Amino acid sequence: MPLHGRALEVSPGYFLLPLTMVLVGRFYYQERLDIVQWLAVACALMGVLHELWMTGSFAWSTLVVALGYPPYFILRRKINANPVVVFALELAWGY
Repeated sequence: MPLHGRALEVSPGYFLLPLTMVLVGRFYYQERLDIVQWLAVACALMGVLHELWMTGSFAWSTLVVALGYPPYFILRRKINANPVVVFALELAWGY
């Protein structure tokens, strides 16, 4: 996507991605966070909210990144894919 002139619109999605992955871990995998992890999530959320407030915009491509990757990662974990093989396939498919 960044190659199509949307790099600035996509980048907030990569900042939101860890927060969406925390939600996936918490609610899909029933994982628990300790207090330090919750503090890290709160700091990350404050940073993302500040950036959204400063830019005053929210693009659809931001949501594609933030909400599109979690199902992909769930699928990779479900099929127990070898990370090295998957990475090689991703590189080969991307070019």
